[in-house]
Amino acid sequence: SSDCSLSKLHGESGVLQRPSTDTMFIRSNGRELLRRLAISTTRFRDAHDIVHPNPMVRKRFTSQSIHEANSSDSASTPASNYKASYKIQRAKKRKGLHLEAVTNSHVTLSVGGNVPFRLPHAWFRHNCPCPLCAQKVGGSVGWQSLLDPVEVMEGQPLTNVHVDANNLCYNWIDSQGRKHTSLLSSRWLLENIWPRTVKDPTPYVMRAKKGKNAKCTPGLGIKYQGPRSFAWKELLTCDYTLFKWMQAINADGLAVVDEAPLKANTLDQLANRVGPVQSTIYGYFQDVIAKRDPINVAFGSACLQLHQDVAYYESMPGLQMLHCLKQNNSLQGGESTFMDGIQIANHLKHNYPEDFEVLTKVEVAFRSSVVKSPSNVSAAINTDTYRMNYLRPHITVNSHNEICSLAWSPNFEAPIPGDMDPEVITKYFQARHRFASLVRDLTDEAQIWMKLKPGQVVVFNNRRMFHGRMAFETCSTASCNEVDGADEKTRHLQLVYINIDDYWNQLNSLAQVYGDSSDLKRVFNGDLIRSSRS
Repeated sequence: SSDCSLSKLHGESGVLQRPSTDTMFIRSNGRELLRRLAISTTRFRDAHDIVHPNPMVRKRFTSQSIHEANSSDSASTPASNYKASYKIQRAKKRKGLHLEAVTNSHVTLSVGGNVPFRLPHAWFRHNCPCPLCAQKVGGSVGWQSLLDPVEVMEGQPLTNVHVDANNLCYNWIDSQGRKHTSLLSSRWLLENIWPRTVKDPTPYVMRAKKGKNAKCTPGLGIKYQGPRSFAWKELLTCDYTLFKWMQAINADGLAVVDEAPLKANTLDQLANRVGPVQSTIYGYFQDVIAKRDPINVAFGSACLQLHQDVAYYESMPGLQMLHCLKQNNSLQGGESTFMDGIQIANHLKHNYPEDFEVLTKVEVAFRSSVVKSPSNVSAAINTDTYRMNYLRPHITVNSHNEICSLAWSPNFEAPIPGDMDPEVITKYFQARHRFASLVRDLTDEAQIWMKLKPGQVVVFNNRRMFHGRMAFETCSTASCNEVDGADEKTRHLQLVYINIDDYWNQLNSLAQVYGDSSDLKRVFNGDLIRSSRS
């Protein structure tokens, strides 16, 4: 009727005034429009639980509601549905860390209003920052992992998972019975789970193959007599000796040089016979000395697991030359260890093809941070945060499924992105565990142990060989260098890198003169095909 007022729709509160324009509009459309308007205004009140005090805002909303009621078929939708959808939208904007669900195998959480992600327990064990698993590097943001990669899958399920002061806290027990108490901040989770640059990420899809989870069985069939040795002076003066030395590295993966000078910064004399020294963020020459506050786990005294160097570079170093300048005879530990990673990868390929395929499909981020240290890093480098980051799979193959390159560096692996399919993450950690188990279980059969003597240089193909170091005891605090915390009186090694392609070029050139290049093996520089001369 003509005396109908909008205030009667909501009792005597008078929350909505009757604008003259809307009144005329209502009169011309009859009772059906009034019914739709009532639903629309009810939605407004139910959704916001408060009516805006500004009449102009109410007027604008009322006009918009009338327009939507006439142009949409959803006018008859119950107001409760609208309220529910609104609350879902508000939930997405929640701030802070929220634990959504915890099961025996997965944890679901959200940070900063992002869509929740479901992650397996292995992900949290892999990123455990407790003192048993991680080492803080002086001045850097974050930490570097010391966790044995085997423990990622052999550890027990997480317990006592909860949020405290916007941090995710949890406990777990490893295969050795040690209890780990872990804490991950919401900021760290936000930076390492939710991508900040990709707005609509495409889910990772991988073909799944079924197969029996057979037990690891050693048996590489390797017949290796140990690294061949060459004299320093002959390598500098005789091209034929140089060729035989480079050929030995190509065949065996490594070789030893004896009678090198006990003087620092002399490795470039030998390196330049192969190719120019490859510079990294650490400079041309790297001094491997135990530090109290190391910028890198390699510059400490803890055990270094078998790995490859500088996997966070697109151009990983090819040859590494490790020169022993000092090695105290009374030093306990400190042996260098080597293993042919290609042999391990091939063993995985032939015995566990499903796991092999996973490691060729899932890409892993390798990263490194450098801290301000005048003796190791140029002052021109801003080292307040991570600067080196590169995404690649552990194993690269060509169209014939032949291995072209490896990337294995557990201490420098970044967290797996949380937006990846949880099943793919689980498959990845299972395959990674299989590979890590082979590296561990085949130690007696495939690992080479060598305690370098002063004046010895070991040269190896970093694209093929894994290397590590046994833990060793450092000197007492009183005898250490008080300026930089170095343990120079106990152990001092120096290293340089050479680009793999420079080595491959020189080897092929010498083979044309002194041998047959068809006998040369791959150098695993990522090349999909063999050289026409090999």
